[in-house]
Amino acid sequence: MKKLIAKAVLSVALMSPLPMVADETVIDQEMRHNVNSEFMFLISPMFGYNRDELTMRGGPGGRDIITTTDTKPIYGLYAMMASPRFVINDFLFYTEPNDADVLGNLIFANIYGNPDATLT
Repeated sequence: MKKLIAKAVLSVALMSPLPMVADETVIDQEMRHNVNSEFMFLISPMFGYNRDELTMRGGPGGRDIITTTDTKPIYGLYAMMASPRFVINDFLFYTEPNDADVLGNLIFANIYGNPDATLT
């Protein structure tokens, strides 16, 4: 599971656009206040691979141990909604390891304190 999350995060990091500003003096305080007071939305596709190993007992009486290894692609979607004090992140992914359908959804919600206060 940790490998799956790491690969999903890496896929998002590689595909997400990064906003860059060449010179901060170009942006005046009024414009910066308007940008910080609005909602921001981001949607990004994800793609990766899942290497899955399944160990189970089989044969007569369950005496044999059968190991199946399968590598399948993972398809996903990352979505984020952010405001100055609240952020929601959502990872939705789908894969088919060992002839099984796996659909997952990880959602995180973060609340932040007052950005102007020294300590919140």
